[in-house]
Amino acid sequence: MSGVAGTSQNSGSEPPEDAVAGRADPAGSPGPSIRPGRPASRREVLRDLGGMLSAAAILPVMSSPGPMRRGGDGAPSLGARAAGELGGGLGSMLVPAYFHPALLPAAWSALTDPRILAVVLNVADGPGHGREPAFAAAVAGIEAAGGTVTGYVDAGYGARSVAEMETAARHYRDWYEVADVFLDQVPAGAATLETYRTVGARLRARGAEFIVFNHGVYPDPGYAAIADLLITFEGPWAAYQLMVAPPAWADTLPSWRFCHLVYGVPDDALDEAVRLAGERGVGVLYVTDGQGVNPWNGLPGYFDREVTLVCGE
Repeated sequence: MSGVAGTSQNSGSEPPEDAVAGRADPAGSPGPSIRPGRPASRREVLRDLGGMLSAAAILPVMSSPGPMRRGGDGAPSLGARAAGELGGGLGSMLVPAYFHPALLPAAWSALTDPRILAVVLNVADGPGHGREPAFAAAVAGIEAAGGTVTGYVDAGYGARSVAEMETAARHYRDWYEVADVFLDQVPAGAATLETYRTVGARLRARGAEFIVFNHGVYPDPGYAAIADLLITFEGPWAAYQLMVAPPAWADTLPSWRFCHLVYGVPDDALDEAVRLAGERGVGVLYVTDGQGVNPWNGLPGYFDREVTLVCGE
């Protein structure tokens, strides 16, 4: 999902702490306390989601006799339901903000809306070469409003080393005080699970409360034990309309564990896109009318209406 003119990151990383790669949640740690209705804050939600790191917390849900119902009455929610039946189990939005705040300051101001789950900060296909005051101010504005920002790190579909990904994450912490991570282009197969378990554990050890993996497809279910939110679709509106049903294992997890990102959605198709996302059992959604190499280079003209449709009033 990279779309900002990027540069390569310097090699090297913080030395791993002892036993970080094998770290798991403390025994008896509580699960998410998410409940129907608007939570007190997004940070509260993200803190609770961070407690879902270990397989011990995920696998009992996945092996339960009957699938957890996703959407509808009693389903976990990140926020108020979308109006009527339109949004199904939808509750919030994750917004890729791949545009400079100096060029679109009003758009960054709109991202302080407390109904938005998180915003993805992408300076230059990553953190860039140093702290940029305009981005730092934009991040501070979102966090002052109680919001959450995640730093964009490219996994390169497995081509980037653990050290490279750690270095990019460290730059976000050092330059923008952003510890939460959006890992893009993550492989989906079981063969790379151990690598991303290591990445996830090291990010947690350095303060990440909320980790997003963008696979663009439904991955091996083991990834659900590492990241808090899995992006299982990223693509154009035409493809989204033809998307096949999710695998059976996805139906055993609550809707707020899944996100879809859809671009090229015209104004008159917004309601339909939100409806389809609800039917497909995702709790987090973002759609835009943007297209081209970087469809995330601004907010859609219908942004305010989308927030209300997906997140409620």
